[in-house]
Amino acid sequence: MIPEDAEGGVARLSEILVFEQLLGDTAQDVVDLARDSLGHCDGVGIQVLDDGDGGVRATTDARSFDLDALQDELDDGPCVECLRDGERHELEPVTSDERWPSFAPSARRVGLIACSALPLVAHGELIGVLNLYAWPAVGFAGWDRRHCGVFARRASHLLASARAYARTQVLIADLESQLASIPGTA
Repeated sequence: MIPEDAEGGVARLSEILVFEQLLGDTAQDVVDLARDSLGHCDGVGIQVLDDGDGGVRATTDARSFDLDALQDELDDGPCVECLRDGERHELEPVTSDERWPSFAPSARRVGLIACSALPLVAHGELIGVLNLYAWPAVGFAGWDRRHCGVFARRASHLLASARAYARTQVLIADLESQLASIPGTA
């Protein structure tokens, strides 16, 4: 059974209106909602990929930002692996997991206990990754992994819609600019 606050978090994803804000603001809403509604989750980071560049990133706090950045810098860790293969990767507990030999010791030094990187997949396309972090001594003990997967799947579709809307707005602005440059159309 999914806890009531967790169910509310998934339901509240549907209340985020992608046409009222920028993609980065939508991503920020998603990470804040994830932290508040997923039990035993102390920090959240997200990366939404976009057309060959770094895409959009959002985190709930400085520690999550640093952990996301560290994985990018080292090209090592659950997040990086998730973006490579589109699979969920968990690091728990950090103290004994050596799958990511560059990331794990550095993460341990900043107090990370556990991490879960969940792929964001919409319409069969990997569009990003949702990183869940824990730093208390218990890590993700009692954590509902199934619910976190449901949250990530629902967030994937929301973020795909927000990304499509953002692309459409750029295209409209470009077309309006081109139209305005044609003599006699202003």
